[in-house]
Amino acid sequence: MKILNKKIGILSLALTMSLSSCKEDFLEAIPELSLSDATVFSTPARVESQVIGLYGSAKSGALFGGRYLIYNDIRAEEFVNRTTNSVTGYSTYQGNQDPSDTYIANFWTQGYLTINRANLFLEGLAANPNAVSTTLAANYAGEAKFLRALTYFSLVQFFAKPYALDNGASPGLPLRLKGETSSANNNLARSTVAQVYEQVLKDLNEAESQLPDTYGTPLLRTTRAHKNTAIALKTRVLLAKKD
Repeated sequence: MKILNKKIGILSLALTMSLSSCKEDFLEAIPELSLSDATVFSTPARVESQVIGLYGSAKSGALFGGRYLIYNDIRAEEFVNRTTNSVTGYSTYQGNQDPSDTYIANFWTQGYLTINRANLFLEGLAANPNAVSTTLAANYAGEAKFLRALTYFSLVQFFAKPYALDNGASPGLPLRLKGETSSANNNLARSTVAQVYEQVLKDLNEAESQLPDTYGTPLLRTTRAHKNTAIALKTRVLLAKKD
């Protein structure tokens, strides 16, 4: 019994010491498995990792890595649903999408998640002017603006009427250009289709001026946006406007 009491006493002392130390060491420590807002711009490598992360967000299966391509195919005229197979994209095929369709909801959510990540990155890059060289900062900002423009252009084609219908006067999308870290601004009103197109073209014009003509390796030339990438997308946007 004496030995047991001693063990309990030692354990209690150790627990008391650990609890008191938690106040300083554990509960207030910066997480080791994730990066805080204070450190994501602390090294050039971390800044570049964020840029690569923007591409990863855009390439999600819910967006350009799958659903965007599938839904465009379904909306075109080369498919006929002979057996009324109501699986992926059936509501898109019928043209009666609604918020209860999880496929469409995930497409919307991933799109705005990518836009918000681009917004947060652009704000962080501007707030940390010494994180990378001026040339690299312009390059990265151009990539973020290109991805934001690509995502907005894709979303406005799905969730709004065509620009050419009424010169963009129809309701468009909520135009989010600031990074959101809470749900306080969830009820942002829709901008017009014209306003969305205007922002897309603004982003692409700025991206064209900031992006490099090319990259030094075949991998980068085919996986990262450069000047001609922005020009090509801008051409598509103008064609959609019948401009």
